[in-house]
Amino acid sequence: MIIKKINLHFTILVCSYNVEKYYLKNLNSIYQQEYPNLTIIYINDASIDKTDELVKEYLRTKDNYIYLKNGFNMGSSINRYRAINLAFEFNPKTIIIYLDGDDWFYHNNVLKELNLIYQKEKCDITHGKMIKWDGKIEKKLNHNTNTKSLPINHLKTGKIEYFQGLSLKNYYIPFLNKFIHFTGELIEFNYALSFNPKIIENPNFYYLYNVENSMHYDTSPYLRNKNQKLKQISMNHTRKKKLLKNNLEKISLDLNIIKSIILKFKIIDLLNNI
Repeated sequence: MIIKKINLHFTILVCSYNVEKYYLKNLNSIYQQEYPNLTIIYINDASIDKTDELVKEYLRTKDNYIYLKNGFNMGSSINRYRAINLAFEFNPKTIIIYLDGDDWFYHNNVLKELNLIYQKEKCDITHGKMIKWDGKIEKKLNHNTNTKSLPINHLKTGKIEYFQGLSLKNYYIPFLNKFIHFTGELIEFNYALSFNPKIIENPNFYYLYNVENSMHYDTSPYLRNKNQKLKQISMNHTRKKKLLKNNLEKISLDLNIIKSIILKFKIIDLLNNI
């Protein structure tokens, strides 16, 4: 009996901000994958460097992508929320993959291996094992040490059906009167886990996490040293704000700003039929 080879469909969600230094490694790692059945949703979050022109020039000769540029900075949580809904509209059976615009796949067979894992294991979500890179040294991480409640690390992937039903209110923290600004994937995967999906840890290292770029911003957790106070680095970031001691404050937007974003976001959704 001959088993028919199936190439599952993957949608790669790329959210980026000021990645002119890393965009090429990011996009090359996607388009050099030894795998045919994929779509890219790339959201440029109002970058103020050359990201827009560089990425558009790169994609000009490529296929299977959707490119969106925000007119103002929304933050990664809202961008992923938009990308998830857009991915579902195009293919309600797709598997989403999170890949930040300053990170990249570790090798060219990532999607091929994930395709086999999903079919062999009959799983719904995969996670874990990444390479942390500080610009000089690569360090392999097997487990997520940042949270005890959600042991999911890069590379995060999942069947999109488990993320349907998410709304912006899922990102809201009532007692702080705040919306989560980034690390929204923790909200999204916690939501998915509520449906009891089968979860598999990635057997190999698939994701290179770019700590070097993260440290360009004062919101980066990697700027804190055990013997030093939080270091502030100004990069003309559009979301300048004073960091407070509470960790949740560090990853949230001011409520007045988010209300404005939601209002414009609804209009954008209506026009784009997302």
